[in-house]
Amino acid sequence: MKPPWEKIKSRIVYKNRWITVFEDMVIRPDRKKGIYGYMDLVPPVGIVTLTQKHEVILEKQYRYPLKKYLIELPRGLSKKKETMLQAAKRELHEETGITASRWRSLGQGIASPGLLTEGIHLFLARELFYTSAHPDSDEKIEIMRIPFTRALRWTIDGTINDEMTIVALFRTKVLLKL
Repeated sequence: MKPPWEKIKSRIVYKNRWITVFEDMVIRPDRKKGIYGYMDLVPPVGIVTLTQKHEVILEKQYRYPLKKYLIELPRGLSKKKETMLQAAKRELHEETGITASRWRSLGQGIASPGLLTEGIHLFLARELFYTSAHPDSDEKIEIMRIPFTRALRWTIDGTINDEMTIVALFRTKVLLKL
């Protein structure tokens, strides 16, 4: 089946080490010409970090575009030639000082399919070991360790409103029957 959108040409409007912003000249499904802007993001990862006592490690972090603090999973961007699992392990250790001996994929979540080309790769980390964190210099992260059931309640009452954190927590709940 032929896609309903047709690209005539594409140009890069902006690029840095994390994102590339495109503006495409298109023929829309109604057959009229138009433009479509979207971003290609370096592939991100997010990690549900679950303790033996069914506590989850969350982060409180200021998010500049929203101008507010969010509570979310440990997460970050992958690097070139790094698998998503390698990126998840690196990001978890950098941000929280935690390493894990058991890892499981929770699949991919697509947060904004009309704007971004990439979704976040989600993982579950268990059997944890604690060392010291080394976050990036532009990150000021407050680490939170809370009962998994409280984290789920926070997704319902709006305390946690990050889509990928919500998706990953509920996938973990279903997977582990928590």
